[in-house]
Amino acid sequence: SYRAHVSKIGWQGYTSGVAGTTGKGLPIEAFQIGLEDAEVSGGVAVKAHVQNIGWQDWVSNADSYAGTTGRSLRIEAFQLKLTEEMALNYDIYYRVHAANIGWMAWAKNGESAGTQGYGCSVEAIEVKLVKKDGAAPSASGSVTSDAFRHKPVSVNCQAHVSSVGWLGTVSDGATAGTTGRSLSLEAVKVSLSNAEASGSIEVNAHVSNIGWQGWDEPSASEGGTTGQSKSIEALQFRLTGEMAGLYDVYYRVYAANIGWMGWGKDGESAGTQGYGRQLEA
Repeated sequence: SYRAHVSKIGWQGYTSGVAGTTGKGLPIEAFQIGLEDAEVSGGVAVKAHVQNIGWQDWVSNADSYAGTTGRSLRIEAFQLKLTEEMALNYDIYYRVHAANIGWMAWAKNGESAGTQGYGCSVEAIEVKLVKKDGAAPSASGSVTSDAFRHKPVSVNCQAHVSSVGWLGTVSDGATAGTTGRSLSLEAVKVSLSNAEASGSIEVNAHVSNIGWQGWDEPSASEGGTTGQSKSIEALQFRLTGEMAGLYDVYYRVYAANIGWMGWGKDGESAGTQGYGRQLEA
């Protein structure tokens, strides 16, 4: 039994059919689900990917909900799973009606359903319990053969360069900073786009006359200094949360009088220390 909190409507009543709306362009903003008359121990856990937030943590208390209310933030994808003995006896299937797509294919047992990185809201959701080894719900009515569409996760990096200031943000494979101009890298900002799980990317910078700043100085997503004419000499990057278990992050630096150095990964140091060589890219 489940219900949806819909934009411009609020909480709908509980149902075991379709929650939400279709044909009205109204996003689901929150979702609540629980089991009635369960034969064995366990319940349902739900996780939502929310606009401007990303994947939230699992919610398994039937009195709690996934998503948000009062913030006008659309849910873009769901994951549902059964817990305890229920997970041994049943499969849980679910599908979503996504904006600009329609009904997508069925996902099950913790798989993702919906979209990520496309800005498409979930407008309706349908959930079914099936005995283990039972037949999956019919694909009839689905307009796609996929349950989930997501743009690849990418790393974004922005460099602050001496005599220039902040340059534009670049993504995977592009160079942040400059080469051949002898302009020192003074600060960097990093972030992830379209992360498929919880977590972020952090940076630690080794700065001239300071040394290693630490992972949260000036912030976890920014390292270095501005307005102090201090050069970054080495960098470390690392992923956190679930993303750290799914991906490695590789990086390399361009150092003065050396050029491009080898690749470091997952918290290793890249650059120099004790040589006074500024990083430039």
